[in-house]
Amino acid sequence: MTVGQRIKHFREGKKLSVTDFAQLVKVSERNVYNYEADKTSPHTSFWESLFTVFEELNPKWMLTGKGNISFEDDLGEVQEPATAYLRREELTDLVRLIDRVKDLTRKVDQLELEVKMLKEE
Repeated sequence: MTVGQRIKHFREGKKLSVTDFAQLVKVSERNVYNYEADKTSPHTSFWESLFTVFEELNPKWMLTGKGNISFEDDLGEVQEPATAYLRREELTDLVRLIDRVKDLTRKVDQLELEVKMLKEE
Protein backbone atom coordinates (compact mmCIF):
# COMPACT_ATOMS: atom_id res chain seq x y z
CA MET A 1 0.00 0.00 0.00
CA THR A 2 1.39 3.42 -0.95
CA VAL A 3 1.37 6.51 1.27
CA GLY A 4 -1.50 7.90 -0.79
CA GLN A 5 -3.47 4.69 -0.40
CA ARG A 6 -2.87 4.76 3.36
CA ILE A 7 -4.08 8.37 3.56
CA LYS A 8 -7.25 7.42 1.66
CA HIS A 9 -7.74 4.26 3.73
CA PHE A 10 -7.44 6.25 6.95
CA ARG A 11 -9.79 9.03 5.73
CA GLU A 12 -12.42 6.54 4.56
CA GLY A 13 -12.07 4.59 7.81
CA LYS A 14 -12.96 7.79 9.64
CA LYS A 15 -15.94 8.17 7.27
CA LEU A 16 -14.75 11.61 6.21
CA SER A 17 -15.37 13.16 2.84
CA VAL A 18 -12.40 14.69 1.04
CA THR A 19 -13.88 18.12 1.83
CA ASP A 20 -14.23 17.43 5.56
CA PHE A 21 -10.80 15.81 5.78
CA ALA A 22 -9.17 18.72 3.91
CA GLN A 23 -10.75 21.21 6.30
CA LEU A 24 -9.60 19.28 9.36
CA VAL A 25 -5.98 19.04 8.23
CA LYS A 26 -5.98 22.53 6.69
CA VAL A 27 -5.13 21.67 3.08
CA SER A 28 -7.04 22.09 -0.15
CA GLU A 29 -9.27 19.35 -1.51
CA ARG A 30 -7.03 19.27 -4.58
CA ASN A 31 -4.05 18.47 -2.36
CA VAL A 32 -5.94 15.61 -0.71
CA TYR A 33 -6.87 14.17 -4.14
CA ASN A 34 -3.24 14.51 -5.31
CA TYR A 35 -1.86 12.92 -2.14
CA GLU A 36 -4.30 10.01 -2.31
CA ALA A 37 -3.49 9.44 -5.99
CA ASP A 38 0.25 9.62 -5.22
CA LYS A 39 0.57 12.48 -7.70
CA THR A 40 2.34 14.69 -5.15
CA SER A 41 4.04 14.03 -1.84
CA PRO A 42 2.49 15.59 1.23
CA HIS A 43 4.36 18.52 2.71
CA THR A 44 5.66 18.50 6.27
CA SER A 45 2.89 20.88 7.32
CA PHE A 46 0.30 18.31 6.19
CA TRP A 47 1.91 15.61 8.34
CA GLU A 48 2.13 17.89 11.36
CA SER A 49 -1.52 18.82 11.02
CA LEU A 50 -2.64 15.23 10.37
CA PHE A 51 -0.84 13.85 13.42
CA THR A 52 -2.05 16.72 15.60
CA VAL A 53 -5.71 16.36 14.59
CA PHE A 54 -5.67 12.55 14.73
CA GLU A 55 -3.51 11.78 17.76
CA GLU A 56 -4.50 8.11 17.63
CA LEU A 57 -2.95 7.72 14.16
CA ASN A 58 0.31 5.80 14.20
CA PRO A 59 2.86 7.83 12.18
CA LYS A 60 5.02 4.78 11.60
CA TRP A 61 2.12 3.03 9.86
CA MET A 62 1.16 6.10 7.86
CA LEU A 63 4.70 6.79 6.67
CA THR A 64 6.00 3.24 6.21
CA GLY A 65 3.04 0.86 6.30
CA LYS A 66 4.56 -0.97 9.29
CA GLY A 67 2.75 -1.53 12.56
CA ASN A 68 -0.90 -0.80 13.27
CA ILE A 69 -2.92 2.05 11.82
CA SER A 70 -3.60 3.51 15.24
CA PHE A 71 -2.20 3.37 18.72
CA GLU A 72 -5.62 2.16 19.85
CA ASP A 73 -4.97 -1.08 17.92
CA ASP A 74 -1.81 -1.77 19.94
CA LEU A 75 -3.51 -3.61 22.80
CA GLY A 76 -1.48 -3.86 25.94
CA GLU A 77 1.05 -1.27 24.88
CA VAL A 78 1.44 2.15 26.44
CA GLN A 79 -0.61 4.65 24.48
CA GLU A 80 0.84 8.00 23.48
CA PRO A 81 -0.28 10.73 21.12
CA ALA A 82 1.17 10.75 17.62
CA THR A 83 2.82 14.11 18.23
CA ALA A 84 4.78 12.66 21.16
CA TYR A 85 5.67 9.60 19.09
CA LEU A 86 7.03 11.81 16.31
CA ARG A 87 9.31 13.55 18.79
CA ARG A 88 10.91 10.29 19.74
CA GLU A 89 14.36 9.80 18.37
CA GLU A 90 13.52 6.65 16.39
CA LEU A 91 11.46 8.70 13.91
CA THR A 92 14.00 11.46 13.44
CA ASP A 93 15.19 9.83 10.22
CA LEU A 94 11.63 9.69 8.88
CA VAL A 95 11.08 13.37 9.61
CA ARG A 96 14.37 14.17 7.84
CA LEU A 97 13.25 12.02 4.92
CA ILE A 98 9.96 13.92 4.70
CA ASP A 99 11.87 17.20 4.64
CA ARG A 100 14.18 15.84 1.93
CA VAL A 101 11.21 14.70 -0.15
CA LYS A 102 9.70 18.16 0.26
CA ASP A 103 12.92 19.78 -0.98
CA LEU A 104 13.17 17.38 -3.91
CA THR A 105 9.52 18.00 -4.81
CA ARG A 106 10.22 21.73 -4.94
CA LYS A 107 13.26 21.14 -7.15
CA VAL A 108 11.28 18.90 -9.52
CA ASP A 109 8.53 21.52 -9.75
CA GLN A 110 11.15 24.17 -10.51
CA LEU A 111 12.78 21.99 -13.20
CA GLU A 112 9.41 21.23 -14.79
CA LEU A 113 8.71 24.96 -14.96
CA GLU A 114 12.10 25.60 -16.57
CA VAL A 115 11.49 22.84 -19.14
CA LYS A 116 8.09 24.30 -19.93
CA MET A 117 9.62 27.75 -20.41
CA LEU A 118 12.34 26.33 -22.66
CA LYS A 119 9.73 24.57 -24.81
CA GLU A 120 7.86 27.82 -25.25
CA GLU A 121 10.97 29.62 -26.57
